[in-house]
Amino acid sequence: MKHPFEGKIKDGGKCLCDICGKTSRMGGMLEPQSANPLVACYDCMIKISAKQQGVSVAEAKKRREKMFKTSNLFPQVKIEEFFELAGEKASGGMDELNEVVRYVMNVWSAFGKDTIEKYEGMEESELREVFGKVKMNFSYLIKQKQKYGRNDQCPCGSGKKYKKCCLIHDDLEDALVAEWKKIDSGVINKGMRLIENSGVLDTKLLVEHYWGEKRLDLIREKGVVDGTAELEYNEWLMNDYYKMGEDVPFVLGRLLSDPELTDREKSVIEARIKAPLTVWMITYIVKGRGALIRNIFDHQEIFIHDKLFSESAKDGDLVCSRAFNVGGYNLLSGAYQAYPGPFSQDIRGMIAEEYCKCKSSEDVNLFLRRHGYIFGRLWIKLEDKLKADGKGRKC
Repeated sequence: MKHPFEGKIKDGGKCLCDICGKTSRMGGMLEPQSANPLVACYDCMIKISAKQQGVSVAEAKKRREKMFKTSNLFPQVKIEEFFELAGEKASGGMDELNEVVRYVMNVWSAFGKDTIEKYEGMEESELREVFGKVKMNFSYLIKQKQKYGRNDQCPCGSGKKYKKCCLIHDDLEDALVAEWKKIDSGVINKGMRLIENSGVLDTKLLVEHYWGEKRLDLIREKGVVDGTAELEYNEWLMNDYYKMGEDVPFVLGRLLSDPELTDREKSVIEARIKAPLTVWMITYIVKGRGALIRNIFDHQEIFIHDKLFSESAKDGDLVCSRAFNVGGYNLLSGAYQAYPGPFSQDIRGMIAEEYCKCKSSEDVNLFLRRHGYIFGRLWIKLEDKLKADGKGRKC
């Protein structure tokens, strides 16, 4: 199969431009997520930017140079921070540097267009101060890099062998996470039984409310609800369906009133009630343990303890889901929607549109929690883009 850029990208930073037909300095790609992306030379990219922004070519060139200067400064500041933190533990090799750069650029990608444009208007000294305050979890990269044998001295500095110190802690952590997941599964089963036996939920009306007419038409065409879509709907109904006038999700609130709940079951339900429903960017994966994910709205970054997720997730992807903390561990809730990172601006735009439509003044995470059906309809809006890119939805 012929690659869409075959013959267009030349040596020495040049390209065969699809706009002017000349071989010149590489400028960029147009519609890179489409089935037929275009390559544009530097001059054509400047002219296109000028037209889109309604400014002169000279002004567009000035803005583009400022954009590159800003986006290059962020990794420079954060890479310096990593090596200062890592000290002697840093190998200094290219593999390590590439991994740090990938993590840093995933964090940069989590910023919205408006935020980046604001950064572009700042001076370098001010930017360095702002970028220095962006919190990142480099400790996971440092720990990931170190390979210890069972009989090596433990890196925590205790003086004990690794097998008698932190290795035990890691194994214990896995066991505790597995135990909390088991309790959570039990809570979900109780919730599903409550939904089936409540007698007060109009399932037909709720299905229409969550999926919207367009997606329901597709489901009717198929004649069946696919398993992923059903899981996704049940997740919403379990965690984010509010009855009029109530401050707690219907199902979780009813479960919490059960006098026979164990303390741990109660902890899980309370954690789910507090959990934000939002869009996370996967910024770094620790294989076999979990992943760092960053909220694209408030930029809080947490570590998800989930071995299976670490093996199936792809860094840079966007995950629409809930994350909740029990026993000091962050868990990702059940079914989730995942989209390629370049759709970040599309998702932000669609959510902003719904936010304005509802005339909301709530924190965006709370807004999404109370309007969880948005994610049911988001899928249909992005499906055509995903098909054009040749990528299916992952859950």
